Amino acid sequence: MNNSLFAASAADLTIERIRALAARPDQVESLTLEFKREYSKSLVTTIAAMANTYGGMILVGINDKVEPGTERVVGVDAQDTIDKTASGCREKFDPPWEPTFIPVPFDDGSGRSVVVIRVDANVAPRPLLIDLKAPIRLSGQNSTADRDRFLKLAREEPSAGVLPTGQNVMSPNLDRDNEGNPVADFILRTGINLPMGEAGAWRPCRRGLLPLSPRHSTTRPSLPP
Repeated sequence: MNNSLFAASAADLTIERIRALAARPDQVESLTLEFKREYSKSLVTTIAAMANTYGGMILVGINDKVEPGTERVVGVDAQDTIDKTASGCREKFDPPWEPTFIPVPFDDGSGRSVVVIRVDANVAPRPLLIDLKAPIRLSGQNSTADRDRFLKLAREEPSAGVLPTGQNVMSPNLDRDNEGNPVADFILRTGINLPMGEAGAWRPCRRGLLPLSPRHSTTRPSLPP
């Protein structure tokens, strides 16, 4: 997943970048990306589903369907949307938890914004339950974890020491001499090694499950643009 918007600082999230994303004809909802025109109760379920799967990004204030002659980026009242969503998370989630909210204002003085909701699966308390069920994300829609997936979520070890999504890169270990001094000036890497633990071994991909051992390393599905 192109993680330019997911990992960008709040200052780098501009309405121009969001409009450019929404205007792409190939940009559709996926495991890690969803558009919402406005707040609805299903928004809280989507947050939980992403938290229990790969994480992702929800953009509130964007029509999820592209129709001729219809403006896609419509905006919302940012504070009202954030207040309603945060309240829903506190009331519905077990345990209570909130994602990151970033309001991105329009540049036309209208007072409307797109609210970017970032859901980081590495920091969410998993399983995140709603009514004793664990929502999960399946190819652009929400579902519910079956017994096997629920148990695997419950058995996960906390992600201690794991960096935020998109920055999970291990530092190289330089060989050292008897006095502890490095014997090489640098290491040139031709790839990126992303550690994956038990938490990611079972999560659904479009071609099935990832049958990986916790000792294996692999890349994770891409983050939203």
